[in-house]
Amino acid sequence: MERKSLLKRQSKAYLKVAKRQLAMAESLLEKELYEGVMFHSYQALESILAAGIAQRLHSVPRPHKEKINTFIALYQNIPFINEIKLISRLLYPHRDKSLYADIEFGEIRDPTLIYSREDALDAINKVKGVAEKTEEILKEEDLQ
Repeated sequence: MERKSLLKRQSKAYLKVAKRQLAMAESLLEKELYEGVMFHSYQALESILAAGIAQRLHSVPRPHKEKINTFIALYQNIPFINEIKLISRLLYPHRDKSLYADIEFGEIRDPTLIYSREDALDAINKVKGVAEKTEEILKEEDLQ
């Protein structure tokens, strides 16, 4: 019984983290720090998915892709699962691209130069949409 209670509390904590990550993304948007918006938008998505995993009484995996795949396996019947799959696929590469100034094809890929306001707004809006829908599902499950 203790593990179930811990996982339910973990789910709520991840929801709180997701909301804070989105707040960070919005704050960075105002400062035109678009690479930070991309990173925190992805982190918010990952946190909302982790909340769902814990809600279903499963351990939240550490690897990023594993969180996505576990959530998809556990929630494959929700009406917006394809939206989550698409957004996860779109945002996942930006987790690292937004952080590191890597060398690609003999050029520096500077994360401070590759994102626009439109990219950042799009990421925030997509994540907000699935976060709200996922939170509703989690609240419904919590009442059962």
